[in-house]
Amino acid sequence: RGLKLQEIIDEICDVIVDRHHKFGLHSGVIMVSDDFFENLVEMDDLRKEIHRLRSEKPAEVRSEEQAIQMLSSDLADFFQMLPPDMRNALVFRNGIDGLPALVRKEAERELGFLVAQSLVSRRKKGQASITDFLQQAHSLRHLAWSAMPTPLDCSLGYALGHVAGVLVTCGANGYVASVDGMNEATSRWKPCAVPMLRLLEWRPSADPRDPSGGAPA
Repeated sequence: RGLKLQEIIDEICDVIVDRHHKFGLHSGVIMVSDDFFENLVEMDDLRKEIHRLRSEKPAEVRSEEQAIQMLSSDLADFFQMLPPDMRNALVFRNGIDGLPALVRKEAERELGFLVAQSLVSRRKKGQASITDFLQQAHSLRHLAWSAMPTPLDCSLGYALGHVAGVLVTCGANGYVASVDGMNEATSRWKPCAVPMLRLLEWRPSADPRDPSGGAPA
């Protein structure tokens, strides 16, 4: 869609605020690509401009502050929104393509931080916002780099999903979806659920003054 970084942040904030105030929703999921920063429309322009400045005026681009002063206002604002180590690499290091280097970052965490900052800023300005925002970033990078799941993995995931669905439908809390008889053919597997308490082991406390005597582990 060709959106700039600030436009993406604003759109995410708008969705969060609308879902909270109009529909009473307190959670949601946003999927972010692993190469989020690399594919921003401003990033290509920023790298080319810093490369030009470093080539034409190497003595004047010796710090991040000097680079900011020499960039256009739009690119300077975008540059300052980037993580510190990414800014440093853009000014002082080169990539294999000869342009300023791009440090790979956990895009989901960095974007969540920027969204949280924007929500706080909106609240201070008296604009529609939310009082508490907590991001929980989960990287799926290791799954994307993994091999295709085996037929056993697929069958087990399918079976566990059905067991979990039944538990949710029946309102059965505190259970772990499981399957018995996995050494048999899949048609003979038996769906079951294990109470979470059965998976805990009581460990006595090392402190004799502890009134609980121990804790589950």
